[in-house]
Amino acid sequence: RFAAAAADSGAPPRVAMTIDDAVSRDWPANLDAFDALLATLDELSVKALFFVIANNASLSTTGEGLLRRASERGHEIGNHGLADADMTVMGKAEFGEMLDAWELHLRGVLGRWP
Repeated sequence: RFAAAAADSGAPPRVAMTIDDAVSRDWPANLDAFDALLATLDELSVKALFFVIANNASLSTTGEGLLRRASERGHEIGNHGLADADMTVMGKAEFGEMLDAWELHLRGVLGRWP
């Protein structure tokens, strides 16, 4: 149905691509893969949304550098929280504080609001 609707509208087909926790604790193994992913996205003129867990990315200047490179190429950086925790058991205030803290950190890393 979507393809038919897109064809009828005259708009070019689009796909939303999200990458969940793209930046992880396994930096040595992931650096080349992340660079290859960014290069492939560039070649295809595709933009992605990278959801990032703070505890995985903020512990490393390498992780922050990867986030900056992705952002500079036009990709979005999304807030996956401070840790891969069960957010359904958090109170509203705790949940809000967690999101605010990570967004403030990302603003410092990216030089803009995520």
